[in-house]
Amino acid sequence: MEIKTLVTVFVSVLGVIGGFIAIYQFAQDRRSKRGFTWRDVDKLVLELLDKIRYDQFDPDLVLGVGRGGSVMAGMLAGNLGHLPLVCIDTESRRDRGQTYCVIRFPNAVPPLRDRRVLIVVGELWTGEDLRTAMKFVKRRKANEFKTLSLLSHPAAAVRPDFIGRETKTPLTAPWRLTDDYKKTRI
Repeated sequence: MEIKTLVTVFVSVLGVIGGFIAIYQFAQDRRSKRGFTWRDVDKLVLELLDKIRYDQFDPDLVLGVGRGGSVMAGMLAGNLGHLPLVCIDTESRRDRGQTYCVIRFPNAVPPLRDRRVLIVVGELWTGEDLRTAMKFVKRRKANEFKTLSLLSHPAAAVRPDFIGRETKTPLTAPWRLTDDYKKTRI
C-alpha cells in the first residue's frame, strides 16, 4: 500500500473513533441535564427497600429530615409495612463564618427511646442536616438507627447506611417545583 492510502485509512479510522467519542460525550451531557423524574425516584425507592431488607434492618419508626426527606420517608414508611412516620424540619444558619444546622420544633417529635429508627434525607450534599438528625436521635436514646439518602454527594460530611444514587452533580428532585426551590441547596 502506498503511504497516501495508509494516511487516508488512518485519518478515516481516527474520524470514526472521534465520532463515537463525540456521540458518547453528547449522550452523557444529555443524561446529566435531564430532569430527575418520579420514575427515577420510584426505581431507587424499590432498590432501597431491597437493601434495607437485605441488611435485615427492621425499623419501627421512619424519621424524615427536611422536605425531601419527608417525601421519601412517607414512601418508605408505607412500603415497609405502614410504619409510623415522623418528620423534622431543619434550617441552616451561619454564625461567625460557620454554617450549621438546627432542628425546628424539636418538641413536636414523639419519644424515640428504645425505638429502631430509619433516618431519611432526600438529598445529601453537605451532610449537616443528616448529622444534626443523627445527634438528635442519639440524644433521644433510640435503641438503634440507620440512615438513608435518596441522592448523596460522595464528599458529604457523613455517609448514609443506604444510598439510592451517589452523584457529584446536584439533580433537581421532582418535588422541587418552583424555580426558587430548584435553586436552593443546603
